[in-house]
Amino acid sequence: MDIVVSNITDSVKAKYSQVAQAVGLEEKPPPPTCMEQCCDFFKQEADNALEDYCPSLTWTQRIWGFIIAFCAGWVLSVVSCFFLLIPRTFAILYTFGNVCSLLSTGFIFGFCNQLKSMCAPVRIVATFVYLAAMALTLYAGLALQNTLLTIVMVVVQACALFWWTLSYIPFGRSLFQTCLLGCCNFCEI
Repeated sequence: MDIVVSNITDSVKAKYSQVAQAVGLEEKPPPPTCMEQCCDFFKQEADNALEDYCPSLTWTQRIWGFIIAFCAGWVLSVVSCFFLLIPRTFAILYTFGNVCSLLSTGFIFGFCNQLKSMCAPVRIVATFVYLAAMALTLYAGLALQNTLLTIVMVVVQACALFWWTLSYIPFGRSLFQTCLLGCCNFCEI
């Protein structure tokens, strides 16, 4: 019943818009540019692909997935500290601990929603820096086997994760910046 009413309402709105444009009450919207059409096409294709590869889970499955992934991530991150001076092992354990923790939130919010949220304009830069820092942590630990660079990349990774997390808290970033400026002003006195 709701579908029929919705279809009739959409049809009436479309006819009204056509009549209003013909009479001159409403201007025709400009046709979309080629770039807008391409972006819309790729966005729709990406959404369709995400829906195909992101299965829906029951609430119980989501909770268990979250608990298991979060605990695995926490354990991997804590155990990695014991291998701090062995860059290869440390980089693998710490980074995969973060990946598991990131996946744990995907179980709660849904993997499609998580991915869309990560790519939102407000956090796309933080997401890119966080993912790049994970990749560079692995590179520094596995390919270069440089302990100092691995630790630096872990610090960058942690800062990017912190900044990315603040984007989910309303006014989180601005509040943090205000607190940081207040601390800096206090230290000058």
